[in-house]
Amino acid sequence: MPSETLFPIPRPKQMHQRPDALNISGFKAQSSAVIPESAVVRTELRRLFGNHQGALLSLDCRAGAIIAPRVPEQAYRLTVTSDGIAIAANTAIGLLYALQTLRQLKIAPGVFRCAEIFDYPDVELRIAARPLLCGESGRNALEWGDGRSARLARWRREIDFALQCRYNGIFAHGFDWNTRVYPGFARDMRQLNRYARQRGVKLIFGGYGIGVGGWGGEAYLGEAHNFLKGAGHRYHQDYPCSQNNPAKPETAYNGTCRSNPELRQAKIAEIAAFIRAVEPGALYLHHEDLSDWQESLDNFWLKRCPACRAKWPDDRMESVTGGAGAIADSYDVPGEARALVRKRDYDAAEDCTLLLTSPCYGQFDQDDATWEKLQALWINVAKSMKFQRHVGLTLREQLADADGRLRFADLAEKIRAAGCHQKLFVFAVGGGALYGDNAPFSSMPEFNSYFSGAGALFNFSGVLFQRPQQLFNSECCWNLEPGPHSETLAIDPDRKAAADRYTQMAGRRQLLEPRHAAADGWLAQACRRIYGNKAGDAIFRYQLLRTAHGDYPLSVLYMHLTMEKPWKKLTESPDPRPGETLRRRVKSFADECDRWRELAAATGEGKALIDEAIRHLRADWKRTELIRQSRQLEIGQTVAMLMAELWARRAGTAPVLKAPRRQLAELRRLIATLPADYPSLADGDAALYGMYCDKITELL
Repeated sequence: MPSETLFPIPRPKQMHQRPDALNISGFKAQSSAVIPESAVVRTELRRLFGNHQGALLSLDCRAGAIIAPRVPEQAYRLTVTSDGIAIAANTAIGLLYALQTLRQLKIAPGVFRCAEIFDYPDVELRIAARPLLCGESGRNALEWGDGRSARLARWRREIDFALQCRYNGIFAHGFDWNTRVYPGFARDMRQLNRYARQRGVKLIFGGYGIGVGGWGGEAYLGEAHNFLKGAGHRYHQDYPCSQNNPAKPETAYNGTCRSNPELRQAKIAEIAAFIRAVEPGALYLHHEDLSDWQESLDNFWLKRCPACRAKWPDDRMESVTGGAGAIADSYDVPGEARALVRKRDYDAAEDCTLLLTSPCYGQFDQDDATWEKLQALWINVAKSMKFQRHVGLTLREQLADADGRLRFADLAEKIRAAGCHQKLFVFAVGGGALYGDNAPFSSMPEFNSYFSGAGALFNFSGVLFQRPQQLFNSECCWNLEPGPHSETLAIDPDRKAAADRYTQMAGRRQLLEPRHAAADGWLAQACRRIYGNKAGDAIFRYQLLRTAHGDYPLSVLYMHLTMEKPWKKLTESPDPRPGETLRRRVKSFADECDRWRELAAATGEGKALIDEAIRHLRADWKRTELIRQSRQLEIGQTVAMLMAELWARRAGTAPVLKAPRRQLAELRRLIATLPADYPSLADGDAALYGMYCDKITELL
């Protein structure tokens, strides 16, 4: 019998490991009347025990079965002895979580390690995955062009993986309230939401609370917020009121007026129709994309129309009769819409969480004076809202104040003291290499210890081919408090040092902590937990790949070829200024050529490691996913060499490729091997590959 220390993920709050084991082969099959009426629970029990469950399993699943200091609805107590298994939980979801931990105690067929475990999460809504290529919105990376049946099966596996890893939020779609994205979209999403709801998982659908933005094949999130012409925005008024973008005053006409009753009713009707058709687990509603206090004051509040001034006369943004009152009024729009939808098996007021965002969600680690104003604003927004239950108010990352108090814990307590029921939703933008790096893993969720007090937490990562990242996100959302059971950081009494460490990791793309690069560290063990020992070792080595320019293997092309817009950069002069931005600066043409050659080499090395992992896996969904990753890496390597050739020509240096057109033909051949049955041109990374080929051909 193995004697190594148990390593369940996420780590339980309390765990006492015993040296013995439970072997269920000696138990006779018996029926049991204590199993809850949950098809998912029954399925999990059959997978774990077969017909032995009645004899060896004691379940106590009822309200008040156990007491937990946080999120008692998801808490559980699990005891495994040589005589049997006992589980206590307050809900079926807590019971399901106990079974996921029990699954990790299984050391051989029918054999479980003995242990006593008491566990609960620190955060109620833990959003650890976003299979979207552009932040919390944009292209769906789970769309592979292989048809409806395969797409839905892939989504169900995504939901199953969330349950197994014990996170319960996935950003699934955005960014509008269109129920006809493709024929059958509403039916498919409704089916997936029901599947997720049975497993305690919320699929999150994003859209606008003001005018509706959108994008075509080459647009990305920032452009969507600017309401591109023809990109699908429907709501607008014929007079200016506030504005979404200081550089684009035309955005002041895009549904931004909060005192317009016709506009309000139209929004309520559309959001209610979307909820009714799709049955979402959560809606993420974005208003004016303004984060900074002064920017929000100048563009959102002081530019309001005369009618809004009459309704909310105070020029102070934090005032109940000023900006806070207006924001609260617009935040009640989805609340009213949600209240209109109630079905036999879906009550939107209970089953659909509202995550409400902007304007003025703050900058990272605001100065103390601005933080005081932000607190006053959001407390008054909370007090002024009519619909408060199952609502999250969104703020960016904050650390501690000058006295060392954690800012979110302090604000959450003040909102509770005001008699309000909203929770704080922490949107940790730095958590996943910002808006689309191909980094397979980021250590940045270790900062979640600073976000104590959050009711919902999103580390902005967990994209396609990031299974270890999703598990780490879940680990650091389940266990916020630092300690032996946690991967989060101890609170640094030096506030500036903590802030500098955070910004340097995100801004300089130094995302991997040395402890996570260790062969016996959390990341290595997590890779083995997901893929098995041999395949997991190869996947772990893949996580460590990084070029001298700070790039990662090209398993996804969206960031480098859509968001960075290299086609435009090839026509511009270099920008040698130090520092990085979302769209990388070209320091020199020769340097950019070197960068793409490095990318090609790292991508080839990455493909070799993924292929090694594939050889060690049996035929299951993980192997299928890695095969797809390998094919996209092969395409990425070819693209990188072609891009290096383009930059070499721009620099006037020696050619990188002897026969670039032959390479281009090979690229088209590789792309042609991928299925191309896309329900919508707005989905899938590979749906853009043909356009990329056309661009490269034109430039060559």
